[in-house]
Amino acid sequence: MAEIYPKVSIIIPIYNAEDYLEECLSSMQNQTYTNIEVLMVDDGSTDASARIAWEYVDIDNRFQYYYQENRGVSAARNLGLDKISGEYITFIDSDDWVDKEYIEKYLSCARNQKADIVVGGYTKDCKEYYNYKTKESDIKNFAENLATGTGGCVWGKLYDASLLKTHRFPVGVAMREDLLFALQVCCDIPQNTIIFYIEFAGYHYRTTVNGLVAQSRDILSITSPSTKQIVDFLLKLKVTNHTISDYIKDIILL
Repeated sequence: MAEIYPKVSIIIPIYNAEDYLEECLSSMQNQTYTNIEVLMVDDGSTDASARIAWEYVDIDNRFQYYYQENRGVSAARNLGLDKISGEYITFIDSDDWVDKEYIEKYLSCARNQKADIVVGGYTKDCKEYYNYKTKESDIKNFAENLATGTGGCVWGKLYDASLLKTHRFPVGVAMREDLLFALQVCCDIPQNTIIFYIEFAGYHYRTTVNGLVAQSRDILSITSPSTKQIVDFLLKLKVTNHTISDYIKDIILL
C-alpha cells in the first residue's frame, strides 16, 4: 500500500510586513515536506506586502493569496481557517521564519506519536525557548502551559484540522487573542486528545515595532473582559490556583 502524505495547511496573516515577508515565505517554499498549502491573508497592508506575496503565487501553486480590509490578525487567521483543505494546520506570523525541516519534524511527531496537537519551541536572538513547563500530555497540563510564558501563542504548534473545524479567533480583542482561542479549543476537544511536546526550536521569532503584534497592542487590565474570560476558561479546565495566580501576575507586570 502506498504511503499517504497528508496535506498541511499553513496560515500566514500579513500586515505591512515587506521587510520580513520574503524570508518568511521563502522558508515555506523550501520545506523538506512538500505537501503543503500556504494561505497568505493580507489584512489591508499598505506597503509592498501584496506584491511580494503575489510573486510566490505566480511561481508556486501551493501558495494562495487572500485580501481583506484591515480587521486585525484574528479576522485574518479566521479567513485562513475558512479556506484550508489540509488534514493538519499550523500558523506562522509574517515577520517570522522557520527551519526547512519544520513541517516535516512536526508532522512526523504527529503521525509517529498519534498526536492530535504537537507543541514545540522557538528561537529568539540565537537562544532556544520552549512553550511548556511540563510534558504531561493531558488537556489540563496543556492549558497550564498555554497560560504561562509564551505557551498561549498560536504559532509553534501543529493541530489536527478536525480539532479546529468549528473554532475561530475572537475578533476585536486587543491582546491575548491567541490564548483565548487556544483555551476555548481546550474546553471543547475530547478528553482523550493526545498532545505531544517536541524538543525542536525551529520557529524563529522576531520582535518588531511594526506588523501584527504592534497593531494589536493595547492595555490589558485585570478587569478587562478578555482577562475574565481567560480566567473562566482556566477554572473550567481545573488548572492549579498557582497557574492562575501566575497568569494574573503576568498581566500586572505587562
